[in-house]
Amino acid sequence: MRTIAEYEATARERLEPAHYDYFAGGAQDEITLRENEEAYKRLRLIPRVLRGSDKMGSRLGPALDSAVRGLDALGPEAARARGEARDDLMRRVALIEEQLSAAAVDALDPSERTALEREADAELEPFRARMPDQAYRQSRRQALHSLVRQHFGLPSI
Repeated sequence: MRTIAEYEATARERLEPAHYDYFAGGAQDEITLRENEEAYKRLRLIPRVLRGSDKMGSRLGPALDSAVRGLDALGPEAARARGEARDDLMRRVALIEEQLSAAAVDALDPSERTALEREADAELEPFRARMPDQAYRQSRRQALHSLVRQHFGLPSI
């Protein structure tokens, strides 16, 4: 599955109708439902795949597939070790992406940063009264970093 629509179609097939309707429906004006749909449209789902260089790409995929099948044949311990290695790699990638976002924020000139901070504040305004200060600061920082990534054309995390 690659798109939100594909996930929704699969949910419709697998869930009881009452359960699906609970998740898919909205109340009254369905404002929250529309806002959620708009938020999902802004998300970019990036598949976790290994991509080779232009020179090696066509040969690298089958070799990696073969290596993974070989690890799977070693049993659950190998699968667990592979999962732990993948999780560690994903943590490292997330840290690098966070550092990249922080550097991008620092690279903005003050007027651009102020404009993006105002935009981040506007996004969070409907929730501000219900959020503890620490949660608001963290959400604001995340919103600002997301806007900065969009500003510089960086991929979404």
